[in-house]
Amino acid sequence: MNILDKCLKIEENPDLYNFKFLYKDTLLYPLIRFFLLQSAIEEMCNVINPYGRNNLTILNKIKYVLTSFFNRPQKARQADIIIFGESIANIKINGKYFNRLTETFANVYHDKTILIENSNNMKYYKYPREYSNVYSWDYIKIISIIRAIGKKIFFHDQRQIDNFILFLKNNFFWTFKNNHIWNEIKIKLIRYVKILPFLTYSYKRLLKQISPKLILVGAACYGGGYTPLIMAGKELNIPIGEYQHGIITLLHPAYNYSNKLQSVYLSYMPDFFLCYGIYWQRNMNLPIKNVLIGNPYLTEISSNYKKNKKETILYISSAAYPDLYINSVLYLHKMFENSNYKVIFRIHPCEYNIIETIYKPIKNAEILIDTAPLYDTLTYSKFVIGEISTVLYEAIMFNCIIFVQNTPYNNNLDLELFNNFLDLDDLVNKIHTKKYKLTKSDEIWESNWCEKYKKLIEKYSHKEVV
Repeated sequence: MNILDKCLKIEENPDLYNFKFLYKDTLLYPLIRFFLLQSAIEEMCNVINPYGRNNLTILNKIKYVLTSFFNRPQKARQADIIIFGESIANIKINGKYFNRLTETFANVYHDKTILIENSNNMKYYKYPREYSNVYSWDYIKIISIIRAIGKKIFFHDQRQIDNFILFLKNNFFWTFKNNHIWNEIKIKLIRYVKILPFLTYSYKRLLKQISPKLILVGAACYGGGYTPLIMAGKELNIPIGEYQHGIITLLHPAYNYSNKLQSVYLSYMPDFFLCYGIYWQRNMNLPIKNVLIGNPYLTEISSNYKKNKKETILYISSAAYPDLYINSVLYLHKMFENSNYKVIFRIHPCEYNIIETIYKPIKNAEILIDTAPLYDTLTYSKFVIGEISTVLYEAIMFNCIIFVQNTPYNNNLDLELFNNFLDLDDLVNKIHTKKYKLTKSDEIWESNWCEKYKKLIEKYSHKEVV
């Protein structure tokens, strides 16, 4: 039994499902489930979360609000498919932004699909854009927050929040060393009880306007802020799916649930999950339908891949142990400084704000911090080193030699699939002596994604919004 399985024991307790807000009898647990479980796992594994926020000026905040307003989804025409995604997944290609997670799907039915995207910490990474039907997800949240200003909490809801937190403290497997977690959960629940009616109403109104036959949402299984969108879609009887957006391990709380999870929880989950392949399916325990489809953008790009490897060692950040990454990159740079090998460091997409702070030692050493489109970098990288990242698996498609650095956070990773090393000296020796293998696996990335996607859309094309 891994540490997540122990945490999931809470879901076997029937009392967990008695805590509800007055608004539509909304369960409290889906709103904070991922945060609770992920916080426990990170504390157990000594993960440091360095995610930084943008220190935006007043002018930039005004620009953010105006951008959200001028690209509000209420301007969208009717469409059969809405894909909700994250603008942080946008990469720049030939001077225009392209969403690597959603846009390949969207281009299959370009005239019938609209994209609605979040900002990243009040910053948009999506203009100028090749795809024309892209709108701001943030606008709905901004309007709902404004409407919720001054809203008072009913005594029943306040009591439910207090009793729920007391229940969790008494029944949850892990005792937090950081007591601020409980305060953060309380703050989140207070925020949700205020904004939930306005968000759900806004989503419902938008969905009636666009009249989609299918909704795809990245990270829908995370619950939290995705909950009101799912609630609105379910009320209108619109099928909701989630497309896989990254790595899934046996320790990923968004995709692993107790076998004794009560059926009432399904009201807060998508109807199906679009999975990269059989390998990932084995790392999940989802109470919803699992559809094998593949990774569209990776498949399209790697099919045109030309072998043109350089003596490049690409070190990948997973945003979990920044001190480990810094020390490792600096050491490898030193060890290969007088060789033909060049060490470069790739940050996690959420770490752009800490390049000049936490990762300053790497920059000061004049080591390249790579922010180019990932697949461009994988094309010429001979070696890829990482701790826990989707990149390790994507690198397989580009014939990279992959090494995994073992940490408490990836102890459920299939380490035998890749090359391993005891310490950095062992890694250096294996590279010099060529003691490594090339990873091959047909189970990680499902083929024929486009054909499978078309069949999926055909399946729901007859559905009508009520």
